[in-house]
Amino acid sequence: MVTGSRTPFAPVRSSPHIRRMTDHREAVSPWAVRGFYFFAFVLIFWPVADLVTNSWPPQWGSVQWRYGFMGLLAGYLHTPVLGLTLALVLAYAMNHRRTLRALSALSVIGALGLLAVLGLFALDVLQISGTVPAERLASFRAGALIAELKHFTSLLALSMLGIGGWKTAAPRPAIRRGDPRGPVMIKMDQP
Repeated sequence: MVTGSRTPFAPVRSSPHIRRMTDHREAVSPWAVRGFYFFAFVLIFWPVADLVTNSWPPQWGSVQWRYGFMGLLAGYLHTPVLGLTLALVLAYAMNHRRTLRALSALSVIGALGLLAVLGLFALDVLQISGTVPAERLASFRAGALIAELKHFTSLLALSMLGIGGWKTAAPRPAIRRGDPRGPVMIKMDQP
C-alpha cells in the first residue's frame, strides 16, 4: 500500500504480464454467453409460468384468491430474482450496456410491483384473519409475516440491482490505454 493513498492498492506499472479486464470478453464463446442468458431466462420464465398456471384464472375481486396468489408469489419469487441477477452480472461482465440498462429497468419495475404487493397483501391478510379459526390464527399470522418478509427482501434486492445496474451502465469517460487507474488483471507465469 502506498502511504497517503486513498485506496489500499498501489498503482500497477505496465508489464507484459498485465492485460486489461475487458480483454477477457474476446476469449468467451458467443455460445457460452447465449447459454448463460438462456439459463437466466429459464430461471425467470418457468417460475412465473408455474405461478400463472397454478392461479389461473385471475380473480382480482376475490380476497381469498388475491391472498393465495400473493402467498404463492412469495414462494416463487426468489428464483426469478436469481435469474435476473445472473443476467445482470453477465451483462456487466460482457459490457452489454443496453442489456444492463434494460434489465435494470425491469428490476425497478419489479420492485415497484412488489411495493404494491406489500400493501395489498397486508390488507388482504387483515380481511381474511377474521375468518380464520382461533386455533389456526397464530400459524396464519406467521405464514403471512414470512410471505411479507419474502416480498420485502425481494423488493430490496430488485431495487438495489435496478438502481446499481442503471448507474453502472451509465456512459463513463474512456480510460486511456496504459492508464494505471484502469482495471487490470495480472497474468501469473506457469511454473
